[in-house]
Amino acid sequence: MRSSWVERDANVAALLAVLVIASYVNSLFNPFIWDDKQMILYNEGIRHGWTSVINAFSPAKWAGRTDDAGFVSFFRPIHTLLSVFDYEVWGLNPFGFHLSNTIVHLFNTIFLFFLAVRLTGERLASIAAAAIFAVHPVHTESVSFISARVDLLAAAFMMPAFYLYMKAGKDILSWRYIVSLGLFWLAMLSKEMAVMLPVLLSVYSWLHEERGGRVKKAVPFFILLGAYIAYRVLGLETFAGGQQLRADFVTLASTAAAATFDYMRLLVFPYPLKAYYTITWYNPGSLKALAGFAVLIAAALLFILLYLGRRKTAAFCLAWTFISLAPVMNIGALGEFSIAERYLYIPSIGFSMLVGLFFANFMKGAGRKAAAVVLIAVVLALGAMTVNRNSLWSNDLGFYGEMVRVAPMSAAAHGNLAHAHFNLGDIDAAIREMEAASALVPGNPEIRFELGSYYLKANRPVEAAASLEMAVRGRPGNVQAWNLLGISMAETGNMEGAKEAFTRALELDPASPAANNLKRIQEK
Repeated sequence: MRSSWVERDANVAALLAVLVIASYVNSLFNPFIWDDKQMILYNEGIRHGWTSVINAFSPAKWAGRTDDAGFVSFFRPIHTLLSVFDYEVWGLNPFGFHLSNTIVHLFNTIFLFFLAVRLTGERLASIAAAAIFAVHPVHTESVSFISARVDLLAAAFMMPAFYLYMKAGKDILSWRYIVSLGLFWLAMLSKEMAVMLPVLLSVYSWLHEERGGRVKKAVPFFILLGAYIAYRVLGLETFAGGQQLRADFVTLASTAAAATFDYMRLLVFPYPLKAYYTITWYNPGSLKALAGFAVLIAAALLFILLYLGRRKTAAFCLAWTFISLAPVMNIGALGEFSIAERYLYIPSIGFSMLVGLFFANFMKGAGRKAAAVVLIAVVLALGAMTVNRNSLWSNDLGFYGEMVRVAPMSAAAHGNLAHAHFNLGDIDAAIREMEAASALVPGNPEIRFELGSYYLKANRPVEAAASLEMAVRGRPGNVQAWNLLGISMAETGNMEGAKEAFTRALELDPASPAANNLKRIQEK
C-alpha cells in the first residue's frame, strides 16, 4: 500500500521549502543594514581569502581591528567563515548574504521536522511544528538581518548534535556520539547561546532514557563546555562583550522576569514587533515583573504536571523553550537593550514542537478538521506577518525611523537615524537627530564629535567648535576631533585656538591632515 502524502519525507520537505521561500523571498533584495555595514560592508577582514579563514579563529585579527573591544569579544568564527564564503562568491552583493541566511533557515526548518519526528514519534505534530517555525515572524530579525545569522548557525549545529545524541543511545564511543560532540563545539563557535545544549541533553536523558550511564553520557559535553568557557574567559579575557552588571540582584531578577514575559508574549502573539527594545529597570512590584514571575511559576507547574502525566515529550519541549533562554536573561549585561527578537530563534525550536503537539492532539479527535483549518490559518497569518516585517529591513531611513519611533529614549536609535539622513544628504535632519541623541546622553564624546562634524558640514562653525571641544575633552585621543576643532576655530577667526588644536592632532598622529591645515594658517 502506498504511503499517505504526509508520510513521505520529500513531500513534507517541499512544503516546508515553499513556506520558507514564500515568507522570505522579499528579504533577498534588502541591502546591508545596521551592523551589517560594520560586520560586512566595511570589514576588510573578510576579503583576503584563506588569510581571512585563518584569521576567523583569531579574535584580534578576524576583522582587521584591534582597537575595538567589541570585535575581539565577538568570537564567532563560523559566522566569519560563512561571510568569507559569501564574499568570495558574491562580492559585496547583499543578495548572496541574504540567500545564505534563507538557506540556513530552510535547513533548520526541515531538520526541525526530523528532530521532532524522532522526539515525538508523531508526524502531524512534527509537520505543524516545522511549519510554524518556518514562518514565525519573530524570526525575521534572525533571517533578514544578515549579522544575526549567528542564531541560525548555532541552531544548525545544535539540532543535529541533539539528534545524534539521541541516536547514539548509551554508546559514547559510537561515531554518532563523537560527531555530536563536534557539532556542539561548532555550535558554540557560532554563538554563545549554544552553551545550554549540555543542560538540554541532561534533561532529555533524565526524562527519556533509562537509569544507568546517563551521567557518563552527558559528562563529555560539560567538559567541552568548560574548555570553551575557560578559553573565552582566560584566553580572550571576555565571554560576551565584557559588560558589567549595572543593578542590584533584586532589580536584575525583576527585570529578567519582565523580559521573560516579553519573550513569551512574542512567541505566542508576535505583535507588535520592534526594531529595538530599550532597557527598562523593573522592581519586584511592577506589573510586568509580576507577570513574568507568574509565567515562570506557571511554566514550572506545567512542567511538573506534564511529567506526572507521563507527557514527557511535551515537558521537554517546554523545558527547551525556557532553558535555552537562560544565556540572554542576564539583563544587566546586555547594554542599552533589554531583549532582542533574534534571541528567540533557538528557544522557538522547543516552543514550535510544543505547539505542534498541541495541534496534533486536537487532530486526533472529532474536531480534527477544525484543528487543521485553524493550523493552516495560523501558518498563513504568521507567514503574511513575516513577509510584511521583512520590508522593515529594506532601507536605512525606514528602519532607523521605526527604531526611533519604538525607542524614542534611545540615543543609539537617534544616532543611527542621523547617519541615515546624513548619507542621503539631509544635513538638517541629521543634525536634529544627533542633537536629540546628545540630549539623551549629554557630554558623550562620540556623539559630540559627530554632531560637531555635522555642524561644520552645515557651515555652523561656532556650534561645531563648542561641540568638538566637548568631544576632545571626553576623548582627548581623537585625532579627527582635534583636526575638525582646529578647522571650526579657524572659521570663527580663533587662529590661536586653531593652531593649538592642529598641533595637538599632529602630536597624536604626525600623518594627520592637520599638518596641511596648520601650514595654511601659519602662511597667512
